[in-house]
Amino acid sequence: MSAYSGYAIAGVADGGIHQNVAGVSATGALTNSGSVSLDAHASASADSSYRGLASAGLGEGINQSVDGGTLASATLTNSGSVDLTVGAGVSVLTGYAAANADFGIAQSASEATNSSATLTNSGTVTVDVAASASAYGGGTAIAQADGGVSQSANGGTATADLTNSGTIDVAAGASATAYSGYAIATIGNGVYQSAAGGTSATADLTNTGSILVDATAGYGVSATGYDLNVAGRALANADYGVYQGATASGEGSTASASLTNSSPDSIDVTAVAQAYGRGYANATAYAAGGVHQNVTAESAEGIVDNSGAISVVASATASAYLAGANAGAGNGVFQTVSGTLEGTADLTNSGTIDLAANASASGFSAYANGNVGNGVSQIVNGVTALATVGNSGSISLAVASSASAFDAYANAYACNGVYQSVGCTDATAELTNSGTIEVTADASASGSTSADARATVGYGVNQSASGLDTASVTLDNTGSILVDAAATASAFDASAYAAGYGVRQYASTEGGEATASLTNTAADTIN
Repeated sequence: MSAYSGYAIAGVADGGIHQNVAGVSATGALTNSGSVSLDAHASASADSSYRGLASAGLGEGINQSVDGGTLASATLTNSGSVDLTVGAGVSVLTGYAAANADFGIAQSASEATNSSATLTNSGTVTVDVAASASAYGGGTAIAQADGGVSQSANGGTATADLTNSGTIDVAAGASATAYSGYAIATIGNGVYQSAAGGTSATADLTNTGSILVDATAGYGVSATGYDLNVAGRALANADYGVYQGATASGEGSTASASLTNSSPDSIDVTAVAQAYGRGYANATAYAAGGVHQNVTAESAEGIVDNSGAISVVASATASAYLAGANAGAGNGVFQTVSGTLEGTADLTNSGTIDLAANASASGFSAYANGNVGNGVSQIVNGVTALATVGNSGSISLAVASSASAFDAYANAYACNGVYQSVGCTDATAELTNSGTIEVTADASASGSTSADARATVGYGVNQSASGLDTASVTLDNTGSILVDAAATASAFDASAYAAGYGVRQYASTEGGEATASLTNTAADTIN
């Protein structure tokens, strides 16, 4: 649409295929070996002295919903393609462009004594959302995608089972070119899986394919020279590649979340933000993590077996008179398990788990802040609580921050290569490492007047157990645990700080028995 003021709206609210089944005994079966393709685009332009708005949205590509009394069974097989493409753009004096999409596939089985959802994907599920704003004055572009696949089961006994040997790809991109503006790109989970039951809940995912999540946001102005009235922000936010939740609340309840990942290019989460301006520019990129398991029941268990690749990357770049860049990568694998009686988190890694955050800022005054969380994080509670990690592969964390300005500040912080926190009555944390655990933090600040650089690493390994009766932490290392923190500052008034620690073990009881054990036998081990 083109006029003095331009407004354009496009969308398909209900999506492509919607299967809804309800009954005392309800069964839904859906097979797609063909193509489901949804496309919504909105574009608005107006004379240079007027406003414009463009909004485009799509519902789910496939929505399967089964509600039962005694039985609710949902089965979905995709060997074809499910594609959602959304675009919104404005070119005006002041404008707003918004593009959003629901999940590529949404499946649910609920309200039955026995509820089960089974999904098999050997094809492709693609969600691509883009928004752009070009404005002489203020421009805002927002791109938002709920995620790739959503699967939920809710009932007395609830089971969610997903097998992926194909590709699940979710991308959101937002760009704004304006005197002042915002570019925001956000994505939910690549795969969201939830099981909620009364007596039992099971969430199981087997991945031999690819699960990709990519959020990109950019703001920029092309004019030269400084103008403090010109301000821009770019925000890119990507949630976990995989989220699994299993909750059972009845007496004698059990809950389990299990993930097996064996593809070399399998779970990849990326967030990129770039902001270039003449006055103030801020770029913030955050990638929550690779895998998150959240399990709660009387007896609760979380299991991850990774022989493939899990990668989480966040990158932020800003350049302006006043420039700020923030990049954060959360956790490679995050397991939270809470058992009223028993809680167990178990992780086996023979593949790679990589986290990286890079922040770069330049201008008259610039700050760059980079953070990474934990390569592996286990938080377990229960009367009997156990956290175990067996690593024969690679767990790598790398954070780098650089700032260049008259006044420059750079901060790089890496939390822990492996973090285990266990508590309640009998608490045990165990780690066996025959592979590599490496954590690096690098901060560089270059200024004319002042420069401050700080690089900090929490620990290569951080184990904590607190129990009323017993508490035990054990580390058996025949591999490598490497920690490296480096800070460099250059200016008339310069300061640099770097700190890193290898291993921390903590065991505590309130009158019982507490033990901490570390066995280190390899030559190239704790450095």
